[in-house]
Amino acid sequence: MYCSVDQEIAEPIIAEFEKQLGIDVLTRFDTEASKTVGLVQRIRAEAASPIADVFWSNEIFHTIRLARESLLAPYRSDATKDWPVLYADPNGCWYGFALRARVIAYNTARIAAGDAPYLSCKKRALSLF
Repeated sequence: MYCSVDQEIAEPIIAEFEKQLGIDVLTRFDTEASKTVGLVQRIRAEAASPIADVFWSNEIFHTIRLARESLLAPYRSDATKDWPVLYADPNGCWYGFALRARVIAYNTARIAAGDAPYLSCKKRALSLF
């Protein structure tokens, strides 16, 4: 498994998975400095001969890009058949199961609403899709 989720958060979940299913999981975590980017580049480099069976990431934009590059295989099961459409790739290449807020704050006494950083970030974020 390639995992960009913080190791101290992921390890107990992986351990419980191993215990319940009897499957040993060899996990490669990314460094704090590169987080998801290092694992994404690794997946791209291994495209002809993938090594990881699972990619657990907390960064949706890179995951969407990997799906669009056909570097993620579809997965469907009883557990995913009723997954909310908003939190799943239409082709079954990824499923979101946690939400994370992205917050931008600014001083309304110094910046007019029309000049808020949100507007430029929204345009940039939309271009990623």
